[in-house]
Amino acid sequence: MEIDDIYAVRLQRFRTLMDDRFGGKQAAIATAVGKPANYVSRIISGNKKLGEEIVREFETSLDLPAYWFDGLTDIAAWPFPSVSRAAYESLTPEQRRGIEQWVARQVEAFGDTHTPGAGNTKKSA
Repeated sequence: MEIDDIYAVRLQRFRTLMDDRFGGKQAAIATAVGKPANYVSRIISGNKKLGEEIVREFETSLDLPAYWFDGLTDIAAWPFPSVSRAAYESLTPEQRRGIEQWVARQVEAFGDTHTPGAGNTKKSA
C-alpha cells in the first residue's frame, strides 16, 4: 500500500465513522476527539492528513480497536508474524513511520520484479 493510500483509507473510515456514529456532524466528532471543529473540517476537506499519531489518539478517544483507522481491526490482520506487534508499538511514531516507508519501498521493488515469465532479476531497494 502506498503512503497516500493509507491516508485515503483513514479519511474514508473517518468520514464513515462521523456519519454512522455522529450523524454526520463535524462538531460532534470534534468534541468526542477533543479537537476544535475547524480541525475536523480541515480533515474532511483533505487539507489535514490523518497521520500516525493523530489516528492512534482518535482510536483511544473513540474507544476503537488499535489500527482501526488503518483497516486492521484484529490481531490476525498483523502482517508480520516474526515481529512482535508489542515491540513494534513500543517504537516512536518516527521510527514506525521510517519502517512503514521502508516496507513500502520493498513491496514496490519486489512488485516491479515479479512479472511472471519475464525473467526479471531486479533486486530490492
